[in-house]
Amino acid sequence: MEWLILLLLAPAIVVPVVLLFGFAGCSYSPVRVDPDPDPPPTVTPPTVTADPKNVDHITVSWQNTDPNPATQYQFVRIKGPVTETDSNLAASITTVDDTGLDAGTVYTYQVSTTTADGTSDPTTVTPSTFQPAFQVDPVAPTHQPGFAGDFCYVQRIRADKVVASGGKVGIKVQGATANNVTINRIYISRVAGGGNPWDSAGDLTPVMTVPLTLQPDEIKDLDPIVYNLDESQDLIVAFDFTAAASADTIRVVSPQVGVTSYFKAGVQQASVPARDPGYSTGPSQIYLVVTIGVP
Repeated sequence: MEWLILLLLAPAIVVPVVLLFGFAGCSYSPVRVDPDPDPPPTVTPPTVTADPKNVDHITVSWQNTDPNPATQYQFVRIKGPVTETDSNLAASITTVDDTGLDAGTVYTYQVSTTTADGTSDPTTVTPSTFQPAFQVDPVAPTHQPGFAGDFCYVQRIRADKVVASGGKVGIKVQGATANNVTINRIYISRVAGGGNPWDSAGDLTPVMTVPLTLQPDEIKDLDPIVYNLDESQDLIVAFDFTAAASADTIRVVSPQVGVTSYFKAGVQQASVPARDPGYSTGPSQIYLVVTIGVP
């Protein structure tokens, strides 16, 4: 009887033991999963800079930092929650002069690099356009006889026309209505406490000293400079010109209230605080400065 019970219980004892220590005497060997020896390569994001130029203009530049050459870049501009620009640019393009922007507005720029290995994460910068400190009255210009040869032109802007202060200024200028004109230098200052009404105070600061030729109606944003613009003070912007033609080298609008023009032929005195006597007073509607912006 005992043998019969043992025979019936044998399978219940043997099967769990076999399962525990290995089926049919085979040892257990866990499966090894090796990590991927070649993970997908990553692309290094580019370095990006954004330089506000004026109230409607930001220059965005970037540089590839990945070991592999770029095949293209993705350029994105965002204002608030809206993506306004999303473009794929050729690898040869590394600067965008972004114009037509809103004044005093923060923009978000994102630039990504694409190489043979894929596309990088974007690099993000958030510059702001300048706010206007002075803007020319928006009236259509007419022709105005100008000068042939060298002359100095001083644009005095009354304090009530200057609506913002700042420690940096960007100036937008515009060429004549018909002929080319070359600006040799531009200086900015407050008005001197004495002397001639076209004389500059001691804060006379260069804005541009490399000659610039403007085509008819051409608008140019000059590189911003460090200058303490005080909206409570009259402002002077002085230009040295060389004009090839004797007509249409100055723009006029009517009226341009709060701006007075002084000029003298045959001199280059933009960089001179105490200028010569004998400057002629032009009509207040003569202008060359379109906008002065401050951060």
